[in-house]
Amino acid sequence: MSKITEGKAPWDLHGTEEQILPDSEYRRLLMHEDASLHLLFTLIEKRFIDLEDKIYKSKRNIVTSRAQQMLLLKHLGLIKPIVALSINVDKKAKLLSQLLNASAENIEGDLSQILNEMSPELATRRNYEFLVATFKDLGMEDQLKETEAILEKINKRDAEKKEK
Repeated sequence: MSKITEGKAPWDLHGTEEQILPDSEYRRLLMHEDASLHLLFTLIEKRFIDLEDKIYKSKRNIVTSRAQQMLLLKHLGLIKPIVALSINVDKKAKLLSQLLNASAENIEGDLSQILNEMSPELATRRNYEFLVATFKDLGMEDQLKETEAILEKINKRDAEKKEK
């Protein structure tokens, strides 16, 4: 709280607007005699967006699919230890569902296919283009080479399907 507003009720602050908030494009538009409530809300929304842009200067999080998340774990070497746990598949799926915030039933299906490199449901061009871009961006050369090789196989497989 500033010294200007400290200890004062909101109705006692009239006339101190210039001291509280420096002159801005928003203030000039709002103080114009034709300003409407719609304009006020539009300006408030724009101000929030501008502030978010300043706060979140980096890229927003990219939304990944469950399959992409499972494949990321696989190529990071984290799926094999989970598969090797001495618990049944339902519990492994539940564990991963907690980690990935996804349905245990869907994950159970993914687990049955995840170790099959060319699983048609997981080994899609979209999934592997995402993995290649991610590993390239992170500079993870081993994973990049592995996923690029699989992407190449997927492209071949898809080209052969088109020929038939």
